[in-house]
Parts: sequence; structure tokens; C-alpha cells
Amino acid sequence: MGYRPEDIGLFAPVRDKTRLEGTAYFELHAGELPEPNACWLEGSLFIRDAAFDFFVECFQRSNPGFDYFAFERFEPPQIELLLEELSSLVSELAPGRSRDAVFARYNSLFDRKIWDGVDTEELRSAVVSACEEILTFTGQARSESRCMWVLGM
Repeated sequence: MGYRPEDIGLFAPVRDKTRLEGTAYFELHAGELPEPNACWLEGSLFIRDAAFDFFVECFQRSNPGFDYFAFERFEPPQIELLLEELSSLVSELAPGRSRDAVFARYNSLFDRKIWDGVDTEELRSAVVSACEEILTFTGQARSESRCMWVLGM
């Protein structure tokens, strides 16, 4: 299995849960969960697992207990760190950056070679675009809520 240029749409975060295809998503939810382990919530931002792999290290650096497979609560200080990490990633991925830079925070069960069929610039652009949407959502969560949940696989 390997990704091709037509798979770049995997990087488009989804805000309308009726548009989700399958269940391989991370869910970012601003504010408290309505009940323990609640998921697929209105108002959440959904990110395909294949795309989220490019941001895993940002989440781990801002919340050292972050678990890819768990539901993790981010407190205000962790949200601030996450915003810094994501902003740093965007600034590091200016046009023309190397493939190594694109994979700088990649953390996946799959080797990065799975993306060999996708052009570096196209991949870089998709990572930046998704990261900017995550940044916007996280910034809104900081402004409107006391916490943000990241619901893992």
C-alpha cells in the first residue's frame, strides 16, 4: 500500500460529521465532553489518521502523556504549547522545504516511504493547510473553553 497524488484529500479536516467516511479519524473537541468517552460530537474537528501522523509529535510535545489511542484532555497550558508547536511547524514548512522537513514531526506505524508516490511540494502544502485548520480550531478552543479533548484511534 502506498499513497498517490489523488490521496492528498486525506489532509482536509472535516467539521461536518455527516461527511466522514469510515472511522479512521482523530477528533478534536473544544470544551468538556458531554459524558465520558463521548465521541462523534457536533462542533468537533475531524482529522484522518494518515494526516494526523504528521502532527503527532506536536501533540506529544505539548502533552507528554499523549496517547495516540486514548482520549486526552488538554488543559490551557497544554493548549498554549500545542499552539506554539503547530505554529512552529507551519513556519518550518515554507515552500521549497526538503522532504525531511515535511516529515520532521511525522510519527506513524507506517514508514514514511508509504508517501513516496506523492510529490514533496504537494505533500508539504497539504500538511501546512491541515495544520493551519488545526491551529484555527485550537485557537478557538483556547478562547471559548477551558479545555480541548483529542479523541484518538
